[in-house]
Amino acid sequence: MSTQREIGTHLDLTERRVRELVGAGIIPRRADLDTARLAYIRHLRAMASAHKGDGPLDLVQERAALAAVQRQQIETRLARERDELIPFELVEKMWTAMAGEVKSGLLSQHNVIAAEHPEIPKDVIVRIRELNRGLLTQLAGTRMPAALESIMREIDALIEGDGEPG
Repeated sequence: MSTQREIGTHLDLTERRVRELVGAGIIPRRADLDTARLAYIRHLRAMASAHKGDGPLDLVQERAALAAVQRQQIETRLARERDELIPFELVEKMWTAMAGEVKSGLLSQHNVIAAEHPEIPKDVIVRIRELNRGLLTQLAGTRMPAALESIMREIDALIEGDGEPG
């Protein structure tokens, strides 16, 4: 049997802490150094592997959340390296240019038709112009389709998730 002072020195604990551990039944009352060390190691392991902490912080859940974020960041980085992701700025520029081309084409379509088909009555040409302008007005007021909004949110989340653009 070892004294509490000897156990404390062996485990790098104060005598008071050894008394607390003995009082809590973690270290047996009449323990030698080996028994005290094994009991204390088992106690530390149990504390480290506990699923719930005493406070509001759950270490296991926090580690799992961190691992999930890190996994997502790695997956995003690897997808970018495999050229599976397109930078948002590039997509935005491409769609803006394409939308400009469509708008320009629709706004000039009635003139092209009139020039290529002079036999078409003027009131039909005017109606084509009105329909095209109405279509553009309608598109300007339309929200993005839900599926596309969802994809854009995912892209934004990926970009914000790892701190690197696109």
